[in-house]
Amino acid sequence: MTSALAIILCGAVAGTPFGEGFTDQAKWIDAAGFSPVTLDFVTEGGLYEAVNEQYLPLAVRFMDWNDAQGFSSSCDDGGGCRGWFSLSEPPLSIRLRFSAPITALAIRVNGSPNFVLYSEETNEEIGVQVVSLPVIDGWNSFAGIIADEPFQEIVYISGVAGNGQINDLYIPPGLPPIKPADLNCDGTVDAEDLGEILAAYFTRGPGDLDGNLFVDGSDVALLIAEWLK
Repeated sequence: MTSALAIILCGAVAGTPFGEGFTDQAKWIDAAGFSPVTLDFVTEGGLYEAVNEQYLPLAVRFMDWNDAQGFSSSCDDGGGCRGWFSLSEPPLSIRLRFSAPITALAIRVNGSPNFVLYSEETNEEIGVQVVSLPVIDGWNSFAGIIADEPFQEIVYISGVAGNGQINDLYIPPGLPPIKPADLNCDGTVDAEDLGEILAAYFTRGPGDLDGNLFVDGSDVALLIAEWLK
């Protein structure tokens, strides 16, 4: 049996609609006006492989650096299992930053997701969109959003306690790739990126340009060298 469908939309001001949520992929594509680029986390990558900068060429930076691919506990009758992002706990969330502002994004996911959107100019929260999904299609349901104003960063929060996952991510085509040293994804390496890497000093995150598992002086040197090119 399919549960009743409920889509709750709210913006930065209580009671103000922020956009539109979709549970039908074809209708979302029609409304978005493009054929999306698909990031398939089921078939790409290796088991338990950490996900951080692999998708920079596809215009997506994964900000948490604690996400990894695994196997879903949900299997079909033939014994086949799907893969997913195992999200950080607590909470079950994942933060994405894009190379340019967008207004449309979608995922295939288990549970009803919350999307927290952030402005491309100030990086301040500009709205929250909750898409409540029908039970049909179980752990691989479609959830899409089209926002009223552009955003460049988004936090996905799982609607299923202890069982968050993303199977596929759908983004607009034509987004430029991200340079590893362009930490704020504004298309240039400059003083703002230097500020971000200094704020992340001796932590593990996007500022780890040399891949030694934490941000240190060598990463700062790499960023400055890229800045001076």
